[in-house]
Amino acid sequence: MFAISFAFISVAVGIFATYDEVLLTAGPVGIWLWIVAAVGQTLVALVVAQFAARIPLSGSSYQWASRLASPKIGWWFGWLTFCYLAIGVVAVDNALASQAFMPLAGIAPGEDTARLITLVVLLVQTVLAVASTRIVSLINTVAVGLELALVVVVAIALVIAVAVTGNGSAGNLTSRGVVENAPTTSRSAVG
Repeated sequence: MFAISFAFISVAVGIFATYDEVLLTAGPVGIWLWIVAAVGQTLVALVVAQFAARIPLSGSSYQWASRLASPKIGWWFGWLTFCYLAIGVVAVDNALASQAFMPLAGIAPGEDTARLITLVVLLVQTVLAVASTRIVSLINTVAVGLELALVVVVAIALVIAVAVTGNGSAGNLTSRGVVENAPTTSRSAVG
């Protein structure tokens, strides 16, 4: 889940959400501050990468208890987690089937039907757990690919818009923008 969440922290969303604020507060020259921000964000990404390299990929509380305390304590944590999962997951899935899915789907209440739905949900969860690495990898690859394509399309569209309208100027890259109360501009020129 962390991989999916992290992959959907969109660069494009961040750029579009902050672009207006940068132009309003610093003018076009403020875009150069993104280079400073990119250096800081790269440092944050390196820290996250370091954490990701040290987090156990499997084993849950067994791994952590074994590493933080001792292998014997890890063994007990592993068995407690197994017991919890054997009871807790089945109970939650049964509640999902009998208390949520069956009423929403208009299925008549019945314990045998709830048990059958619970088994199907458990089977789906098992298949997802076994295939999760490939599925998460596929989701991440598609998400990153779409985002990169979006950024490229927007960049090309901006270049085309500047070329067609002829309103582009290299001076815009160092301009401070129009300041609202500047003596050389009128209020109507700003709006």
